[in-house]
Amino acid sequence: MPLGDGKELVFVAAQAGNYELIAWTAGSDGPTEATHCTVKVESEEPPIPPDPLLEKLRAAWSQESDPQRTTRRDLLAAVYRTAADTTIKSSTLHNLGELFTALRQAANAVLPDDALPNIRAAIGEELRKTLPLDPETKMDDAMREKCSTTFRRIADALKTL
Repeated sequence: MPLGDGKELVFVAAQAGNYELIAWTAGSDGPTEATHCTVKVESEEPPIPPDPLLEKLRAAWSQESDPQRTTRRDLLAAVYRTAADTTIKSSTLHNLGELFTALRQAANAVLPDDALPNIRAAIGEELRKTLPLDPETKMDDAMREKCSTTFRRIADALKTL
């Protein structure tokens, strides 16, 4: 913090936050009145840019008019969380087509087909952008991990809406 006389004050803290500073000085005639200010210490790390998926889902969420949208959002997030943590590990899934069939069946078991159309469209766009389009793509370990990461990211984003 630059001072009027060209000198600078540097504040260092173990973690970012607001800190109360009380200071005074003393001369031959005794101490001065204490003065008070708040020092804001910020992290040296740059801020994390907004997640495009989350921004897209927020825009879609604002267009949903279903009175049960919160409950249905939570159900859809649970479908993606289960897919990320459990479904993806199934040895019966040999390719992406089988995985997406299982995912569609899980969603249809808990949600009507017309529930959250804007959210589902945004998720579909993300899946098409992130994962291979060929349903015959083999489910090797790397593909399972990529799908799991993508599904978890979708579930986490849904929960923040």
